[in-house]
Amino acid sequence: MPLGVGVAWDILLAAWGAVMAFACVASGMNPQGDMARLPAVACAVSYVCVWLVMGCPIPLLVDTRPIEKLFPLFERPSLKQRVIAAASMAGVAFAVLTLIGILFLRES
Repeated sequence: MPLGVGVAWDILLAAWGAVMAFACVASGMNPQGDMARLPAVACAVSYVCVWLVMGCPIPLLVDTRPIEKLFPLFERPSLKQRVIAAASMAGVAFAVLTLIGILFLRES
């Protein structure tokens, strides 16, 4: 795959992450449904976790060649390291979302 395609792909991934961050911030500013019952801090943490869940495939999809060109000392992560990073992002985010749901969204 040409390097230019990798650069374009990385730009698309960064744009997707930025759009997801914007959507999470916008949703946090105007929460709906059960999220509106959360304290502001819990709501903010929830939307950060939603962003992490939506962004967890990024370590698996990013093309590191452009980064290696900019930073020659950058070590290319192995597929195992990428899978661990993606699973860790998703696991932490799901755990925090579950904890927030248990602590704040109990049915009365």
